[in-house]
Order: sequence, then C-alpha cells, then structure tokens
Amino acid sequence: MLLTYFFSLICLDLIEGFDRPGGAGWKAPEQLLDGRKTFKADLFSLGCVLYFVITGGSHPFGQVIDQRDKNILENKINLSQLANMPEAFHLISLLLHPEPKLR
Repeated sequence: MLLTYFFSLICLDLIEGFDRPGGAGWKAPEQLLDGRKTFKADLFSLGCVLYFVITGGSHPFGQVIDQRDKNILENKINLSQLANMPEAFHLISLLLHPEPKLR
C-alpha cells in the first residue's frame, strides 16, 4: 500500500480516472484475495509502477481500469512494450510473479 500511495502522489495528474491509492490494478493477487498487506505485495505494486513509468503510462494488466484486478487474478499480463529492454523485462516479470515467494 505504501508504494501505491507514493505512486498516486507523484502521478495523480498523469492518470486520467485514477480513483484512489491502492485502487484497481495496483494490488497483488494475494492482496485482492484476502487483503494481505506484505512486503511481497509491495514488490508487486512496484512492478506495476515501474512498468507504468518505463512505458510512459501503460499498465501491465491492461488499459481498462475495471478489468485490471480480474487480469491480475488470472495472471493476464502483457509486458510486450519491454521487448527491447531485456533487463527491465526480467526485473518487472519477477516483481509481478503471481507467487509471492517468487518475487
């Protein structure tokens, strides 16, 4: 939650329709399922933030805000914009791993 709050303070003016810190598309799967707020969940949020910053405003789980949480739970991730950035791709794919222990 700390990362999503920090992110919202910096990028609020960049995101049209951003609803609130910790809003749709920024929480880890385990956080969506049972509300667990852990360091591993923060790593997941960091992965989303890094992808957003590196790609200039895209989200790894889709541009439709209302679909992001569903995509997170189903691990429907799209990192195609990082195809020419192997280091970023590797780091972000690790941060967004659906299994917390593998982040």
